[in-house]
Amino acid sequence: MEYAYLGSNAISFAVWIFLYWHRKDLRRMMLIMSICAMPLALFDLVFVPAYWKPVTLFHMPVGLEGFLYSFSVGGIAAVIYAELTKRTPRHIRAWRASTKHALWVPVVMFTTFVVAYALKVPNPEIAAYIAVTAGVALTIYLRPDLALHIPYGAVAFGVVYFACLKIWILLFPGAQEWFVFQNMPKLFIWGVPGWEAIFGFFFGASWSNLYEILFGYRLVPVRAPGKFKTERARTRSTDRKRSAK
Repeated sequence: MEYAYLGSNAISFAVWIFLYWHRKDLRRMMLIMSICAMPLALFDLVFVPAYWKPVTLFHMPVGLEGFLYSFSVGGIAAVIYAELTKRTPRHIRAWRASTKHALWVPVVMFTTFVVAYALKVPNPEIAAYIAVTAGVALTIYLRPDLALHIPYGAVAFGVVYFACLKIWILLFPGAQEWFVFQNMPKLFIWGVPGWEAIFGFFFGASWSNLYEILFGYRLVPVRAPGKFKTERARTRSTDRKRSAK
């Protein structure tokens, strides 16, 4: 079981590599949100051992695997909805004004988690659910146009995340024992740690829209499916058209 955590990394990173290779127009988005997700691994300082007890290389409290896993999951969650619906990011007209209060979303989520955890919720996972819900509510308040995308992003990532967890458990069945679920029902869905699978839907609802609200984008349908241009290439193309006029 020493390499089971690395096994989960390999599964999620394979999905990340495919998306990065397949969608050139989403590469910048993936990289930024993957890097932004890496610090989430530090939450293991409070999730271990109340929520789970993973076996990490060198038996570190926060393993290297956690940072790698957060990197992959963050990138997948950010773009999976765009991939499945064949959409691409475009700046909204008033994007600078729309991002003015955007940083409040991650700040509110983090603050809500800290407050909920300090109030002695039964398990830090419950604090995470509350924090993500607060972040989603604020996202809808700041960007009502994203309200319809949120449930789709939640389902898109939630399903992919469940599939990755299922493959992982099939390859490393002993990993089930890592999930303690202290003061929570021992929920498993088709052999998959239930509370972790459910969190995938919560995370997808939040993370799938975070890039858009932070940087002033909206996902729009690709005009010619299968021909995905990078953001820089689209800008050059638009400039040439304007020059021609």
